[in-house]
Amino acid sequence: MSKEEFIQRKGAIELVFEIGQGATQFSALKDTLRISPTTISKRLKEGEEEGLWEEQLLRGPGNHKYRGYVVQDPGAELFELLREENLIPVIAERRQLEDEYEQKVEVVRELARDQE
Repeated sequence: MSKEEFIQRKGAIELVFEIGQGATQFSALKDTLRISPTTISKRLKEGEEEGLWEEQLLRGPGNHKYRGYVVQDPGAELFELLREENLIPVIAERRQLEDEYEQKVEVVRELARDQE
């Protein structure tokens, strides 16, 4: 699969964005992205096969060890394309709008429950 084919897949751009910002764990990706865990797993594997990132044993605060994904040169190049094409603020704005949408839907749900 080419990089072009990869970035057309659901969730690929979002993963390039997240991992391009710094090493991250699967659980953090799952919590941040509005993508199913199955899709995240598939894209992580495909991205690793493309050499975009690599799963590594990392050390966090207090010398805590964890498995995380670290961007590699091809992934950093894609991340830079996101920056050059001004997609990074668009991704952030999209997330904000999705959060606002979810909050408003929850208000409507509560109001609908109260009417029953």
